[in-house]
Amino acid sequence: MLFPCRACKAKDDEIAHQQETILWLQGQLDRQNKRFLEIADPGANDRVVQADRRAAKPISAPKPLMAPEPLLPGTEPSPAPSWEVTDEE
Repeated sequence: MLFPCRACKAKDDEIAHQQETILWLQGQLDRQNKRFLEIADPGANDRVVQADRRAAKPISAPKPLMAPEPLLPGTEPSPAPSWEVTDEE
């Protein structure tokens, strides 16, 4: 449009102003919710931040299982006895 009308510009300005107001109010609401949560459950925000950090870490692929190290000579476990003690007489 070569010459935009003043009414259209005023409408667009009002919409932009209302969007800015809504964003500001959402920020205030988030701050109040965090404050209420902190009053109701001290330390909850720290737990939420820790959970967010854990969730942000990429999940690593499982590591392959390594073969057990061979035992040194003389450190092998003793064999299980072939007899058992009972209370029978």
